[in-house]
This record gives sequence, C-alpha cells and structure tokens, in this order.
Amino acid sequence: MAILLVFASCTKHKLIFDTTPVPDDWAEFQLHYFEPVLNNASNYIDSVYVNDVLYSSSRGTGVLIPMNGVPSQAVGRFFGVKSGTVNLKLYRKDELIYDKNMTLTPGKQDVWVVRMDMEPFVTDNGYPYWSKTPPATSVGWGSDSVAKVQFINMLFEDNTGHPATPATPYPGKLKLQYQDNKTKEWFDVGDYVAFGEATERAEVRVRKPDGVITSGYESILFRLLTESGDVLQYRSGASVTAYSDWQYSRTLYIGRVYEYIIGGVRTGRSPSVSVATWTSI
Repeated sequence: MAILLVFASCTKHKLIFDTTPVPDDWAEFQLHYFEPVLNNASNYIDSVYVNDVLYSSSRGTGVLIPMNGVPSQAVGRFFGVKSGTVNLKLYRKDELIYDKNMTLTPGKQDVWVVRMDMEPFVTDNGYPYWSKTPPATSVGWGSDSVAKVQFINMLFEDNTGHPATPATPYPGKLKLQYQDNKTKEWFDVGDYVAFGEATERAEVRVRKPDGVITSGYESILFRLLTESGDVLQYRSGASVTAYSDWQYSRTLYIGRVYEYIIGGVRTGRSPSVSVATWTSI
C-alpha cells in the first residue's frame, strides 16, 4: 500500500482587527432599558439617537428591549461619544418617546433608562476589571478561582400600569450576597445600594469542578438583603417568597466579569421581579 504524504507550507498572515481608537476625552457607554413594562414588541425601542446621531436600530446593533441593553450581539462592546452633556433620544417606530440629557465622563459607564419621565441614571462600569496579571486575592484565593460581580439596583416597589401614574422605585437599599458552595457561608457583593445605584466590582470565589483543568465554572446562589438584614420578600404569583430561591443562581466562569441587575416590580404587579446578567468580559 502506498502512502501519500502531503506537506503544506506555512505562510505568516498579519491579523487585523476592526477597531476604532477612542480619544482620551471620549466616554464609552452601554445603554440599558429597565422601565417596568412587559417584554413584548409594543414596548421595544426601535432606534437610539445620541446627539442626533443614530447609534442603534433594528438594522444596526439591535433594538433595545426591556431588561436588556445595547450594543448587543457581543461581549464587551461600548458606544463612544465625546464626554460632557450628551442628548439621548429613543424612538418606537417613528414616535419620539424619550428626549433627555445626561452627563458622561471619560471612561466606561452604564446608562440606565428606567422611566420615560426621568433622566437616565449613569453608573461607573468598574473598568479596568483586572490587572494584567491578576494576583491572588487578599483572602488567599488563587487568581484562577475568581470572577467579579457588580450589583445594580433597578427594582421597583409598585406599578399601577397606568401611564399617568408612573411606577414607584423601591424605597430602601439592597445588598447582594453570594453563597460559597463548599462552606455555605454568605459573602457580600459590595455594600447596600439604593435604586439607580451600583456597587463596585466585587470578587466572587468560583471553585472549579473536579477534573476541570482549563475552564472553570460554578453555579452560584445569590440572595438580596434589606437594610434590616432580612432576605428580601417579593410577590410571585399568588404567594410571597424570599429572594434566595434556586432561580436566582447564576453560572459564573473564572476570570469573567458580570453585572447582576435586579429589575421588575417587588409587589408582584406586572412585570414581576427578575434578574438580568450582563457579561462585561
């Protein structure tokens, strides 16, 4: 039997990435929509204009839907605009539904639209997320066993569902905690934050499953505490339940950076309490 050996020569190719340098005086931002409305097509924001320039649409970086954000379609994408006073206009089809100004500074931020009659909230994105070589943490974890989480409070207390009576933000402050799956201890993810506020990025311990050598991940259980130290109670259907049930666990990967965002209406009127997880890197 003859064996044919084929040798292919190797040619070096230069990799070119489609990137745009960001001037030092520019702001980078992600836009999130957390008005307590149902997630259906009639509530989608079809186009986003920043300083009267089209930034996002159904033909571009996506429509803006409730409990989500743009630019979408990939992790770690940001819009760019010169820092200072920035105008934001939102449209449903051809109808202008939102026209507000915000102040953006150089660096990475998140912009939060929560009600049509309120100016957007702006929170710091917590960049840079890691040093070039993430060190072991102050509590002695290895650098290969850590993710980071930022908690953002966008929870409403009540919602009449009537345009003339806007939804009421949750009146207190909330603290996010996660549970170590091995020790069963609860640890803070930052301090208490009020509606429209965000914590700094906090380290969360992620324990690799047995036998995993490269990519490490773990399902982490979270809970929310009120200022009295009690677990937050919210209405789910006909019953009241504690905010520490299995549905609020999230799979975290080592080295990734997340935003954990609570939204919806605590008293159970539509839309109900839910969580959005936004991966920064």
